[in-house]
Amino acid sequence: RKPPTGVMALEALHHLQTVLRPAMSGTRKRMKNPKINGWSKSHLEEVEHMLNLYTTPESSTYREWQQSSIQASIALRKNHTQYIEKRKIPVNPFGSWAKSLLETHPDLKDEVMQHLLSVGKYVQAHDIVSFLNQDDVKGKYGLEDTISISTAKRWMKALKFRWVRNHVRQYVDGHERADVVHYHQEVFLPAWYRIEGKTRSWTADNMEELVKEIIQQGHRTVVWFHDESIFHAHDRRKAQWVADGVSPEPYAKGEGISLMVADFVSADYGWLCSKDGKELARV
Repeated sequence: RKPPTGVMALEALHHLQTVLRPAMSGTRKRMKNPKINGWSKSHLEEVEHMLNLYTTPESSTYREWQQSSIQASIALRKNHTQYIEKRKIPVNPFGSWAKSLLETHPDLKDEVMQHLLSVGKYVQAHDIVSFLNQDDVKGKYGLEDTISISTAKRWMKALKFRWVRNHVRQYVDGHERADVVHYHQEVFLPAWYRIEGKTRSWTADNMEELVKEIIQQGHRTVVWFHDESIFHAHDRRKAQWVADGVSPEPYAKGEGISLMVADFVSADYGWLCSKDGKELARV
């Protein structure tokens, strides 16, 4: 079989490099996981080494297919021997992987950590992205652009933050306070009992029951209930980043900015509104 031409080998080498080290989208030179198993990756790297010997003009076996194959096998045998005899790990012929900015800039690591701690309970990976996107920070550390959100998440873990779910406890609304219990038992329930015979009632089949007291007096009491709902910004936020050595606190009802919606409703007439139904009591 004839050896591949230089053009064929060079095209194969370029394709192989994209397989082993696929580039991420964007302007910065970053690589993503090739998502191939370790066995295949190691064999493809051996093929890459051999193709480099064959296609690189500075190589002693340039355009010599058989000699390039022999040289590659010699290098492989040499690595095997050195590891068996000296436990020497082969040096990456393609250079070292890029180090994280957290490793190359200890001061930046400290500043990022201080910034995250200053954010408060609901710190997030995006806070790192925003911090590095500031002009003064980019100028100080020579950054052309901020990092991606996926990189920021890795930084959170490198800074020993953990993504955990909050522990849940019963909402704290004060229903068991002594004054609340006293009002409920001594004022509200007795008052309700006194008017109960004058209010309309319905069966389980939604049929109105005739109340004897209403029939005798000819009028009834209509009870209007004040219905109020308060929505809080963090009511549904159950997970968060937590710094090393810190435990997530159980949350109490009412954290964050709130929005209150109030209205009046009765079993007799529904939601309170004007006679023509155009104006509502809801606020």
